[in-house]
Amino acid sequence: MSAYTAMTRSETRLFFREPLAVFWTCVFPVALLCIFGLIPSFREVGPETGVRMLDVYVPVMILMSMTFVAVTGVGTELGTSRERRILKRLATTPAGWRLLMAAQFTLNTVIIVAVAAVVLTVGRAVFAVPLPANPAAYGLVIVLTTTALLSLGLLIGALSPSAKVAAAVGSMAFFPLMFFGGLWLPVQVMPDVLRSVSEFTPLGAASSALHAASLGDWPAAQHLLVLVAYAVVLAAAAVKWFRWE
Repeated sequence: MSAYTAMTRSETRLFFREPLAVFWTCVFPVALLCIFGLIPSFREVGPETGVRMLDVYVPVMILMSMTFVAVTGVGTELGTSRERRILKRLATTPAGWRLLMAAQFTLNTVIIVAVAAVVLTVGRAVFAVPLPANPAAYGLVIVLTTTALLSLGLLIGALSPSAKVAAAVGSMAFFPLMFFGGLWLPVQVMPDVLRSVSEFTPLGAASSALHAASLGDWPAAQHLLVLVAYAVVLAAAAVKWFRWE
């Protein structure tokens, strides 16, 4: 077994030993989708938009799961490893922190893609939510958003001295990210000022791009460039400022 495979398996076991992490990451987005689907007004076609509110919220549920995994989960896991001096012990082995980050990136990417597939499947099978009309663009946006959010999570974990600090920072980042991602007010119906600000945040750009892909269009180049810029800058910062202890 390669060191990368062993590290990935170890990180996977640690993740599934945390029931709360599994619930908020894998179960809660699907449960929230079902709750929204049971609200009659969410199943009615809007006279102005021509789509149901439930259809608009499916990408938001996927983004919420991504943010739970990447921003809160990854940072807390690295903070825990630093607090327990696991990272310090890894520093004396050939594994190194890059292998740990690669294992975290792989594990959480698989989780995000799996949850996204479940949300889309449940939405289609139970509430007749249309599948993305442009699946290639939808998949591209999922990959870019995952990379950007995981880079943010790795940066939080790289700088946080303990699990509590990482969890606090992740929680503080979660709510503004989700606000501009459309959890409380869909991006499509935000006032012009808020929408303009939202398009330069990772989840705001992702929400608009996923909405476009759902309708069969290609996302605007601006939204894709915003996601790429966040991924590159945050990943570089995580590598530069990573600390063993």
